Amino acid sequence: MDGAVTIGDRDAQQASFSMPLPTFSAYCNARRLWGDRAHLSLVLIVTLSAVGRCHQACLPLERLGFAVYLLGVAGCLAWAHLQPCSYVRWRELSQSLVRIAALSVQVSGACVVIAVFRGAEPPWQRGTGPREHGMFLLSLLLATNVVGLVQFSLASRLRLPVHTVTQAAALAVTLSSIPSLCSCSTMQLAPSRRVVHTLHSAIDLLSCRWAFSGFAKAAAEPPSPVAECWAVVAAVQVLVGFVLPEVLLAVWECRDFHHFKERTGGRYQRSFCAWLYANFTDQPQEQGWVRWSKLLLAGLVLFSTVWDILLNLAAGMGAKSGQL
Repeated sequence: MDGAVTIGDRDAQQASFSMPLPTFSAYCNARRLWGDRAHLSLVLIVTLSAVGRCHQACLPLERLGFAVYLLGVAGCLAWAHLQPCSYVRWRELSQSLVRIAALSVQVSGACVVIAVFRGAEPPWQRGTGPREHGMFLLSLLLATNVVGLVQFSLASRLRLPVHTVTQAAALAVTLSSIPSLCSCSTMQLAPSRRVVHTLHSAIDLLSCRWAFSGFAKAAAEPPSPVAECWAVVAAVQVLVGFVLPEVLLAVWECRDFHHFKERTGGRYQRSFCAWLYANFTDQPQEQGWVRWSKLLLAGLVLFSTVWDILLNLAAGMGAKSGQL
């Protein structure tokens, strides 16, 4: 009797070792299935509402883009409900395509772009008070598509390497729309230019570039209004739409990996993501002020570097628009 129990335990142990080890990718995708269903349902409702309000003012190509996008979202939603195992296996690819497609048709800011930035008289043209400036900033924020960048990053989370590649492709799509936004008639109005110039000066001050101005041989020429607009919009898209979600996802992924490692007892399939998160989570704990000081310094250096790169690119964009 005791021998039978021993043999059964040994067989169970051998069978458990013969089973494939769990992967962090499968663990994450399975946990995010319910969130994807809720997010895709919300995206479908919001997109249908936006198309219903703006379809008459849309261009024929934009209507076609919205139709294809809606079919894709509805198909992914049905896939997640009817075939959850298959959807989880291909979740990262499908969510990447949905994200890039959403930002290509500019789901979050389409109505704002059509109603405000296509020749209609903007409400802030009739006044220069805080209310008008607030309306302009809100409209500009929606038109930059940064809401879509943040929304899809945090609501439909991907593993950090996959997210970085997908978000870089989505960012390239949104950056390509800046010249048309900054050259429209609404952005040429004096109130719009004043607000953009104020934002440009504020970002330039926060980047601490003034600390290095003493090393410059000569003062640079003031940027053109188009270059200021391009730099401000690009900075919002890069810093808020790309860098901020990247940092948040890195923190959350390390926390998720810590839970995954505890649940599996340290027995999981080794991969690049597992090695990366293990190196982050296994670091010795530091004092709070030391950790936050390092993060603040790294963030300031990154902010200043990104802003300096964007200023150089914006100067080229301004010179190119002046030649046209």
